[in-house]
Amino acid sequence: MMKFVKSWWPVWFPYPTAWLEAFIVGLMMMPLGASLQSSGRLGVGVATISANLGPLFLLILLGFVTPFIGFAYVHSFLWGNRPPKWHKNLPAPRSILEAFYALSVTTISSLVCLTVLLFLIDVRRNYYTQSEMEFLAGIGSFVWLVCGAYLYQVKRLVWLGIEGEKRVKKSLDKKVDDSPFKDFNF
Repeated sequence: MMKFVKSWWPVWFPYPTAWLEAFIVGLMMMPLGASLQSSGRLGVGVATISANLGPLFLLILLGFVTPFIGFAYVHSFLWGNRPPKWHKNLPAPRSILEAFYALSVTTISSLVCLTVLLFLIDVRRNYYTQSEMEFLAGIGSFVWLVCGAYLYQVKRLVWLGIEGEKRVKKSLDKKVDDSPFKDFNF
């Protein structure tokens, strides 16, 4: 069934799994927002006391990365295959890679979304109605989801290319070893 879908599905349009992955990472925006809010409040307090903006930026960065560390542990618990000598308290390497990619997708998609919204917002206006704000939020969410889906499609295509290259290399190595004259050195 999946081969049939792949045969007529255009490569340039994200597969359903790419949309699902983008949606799941989009759901991470809620804990990300809460983490940024709490770390931002703490950072403002520390920056006010110390009269230095360094702790504010450090705590905001920590608040941005923390949900993705949690994502790595959840991913490792659900799907991770740890190597034999891998420490049991660390997420699996594939889960760490997935969390890093989710962090990258979130960052890039958010920047693209903000760029699109900057073109739509009229800076001369002082006030937007609730319906206008909801409309802009809908456009931003749509742009974020589409950008995330395309980024996950790129990841999928890169992984398929890497797997295909491994298969070709393996088949070439196998053909060399299957030679009846392998014992002779010419």
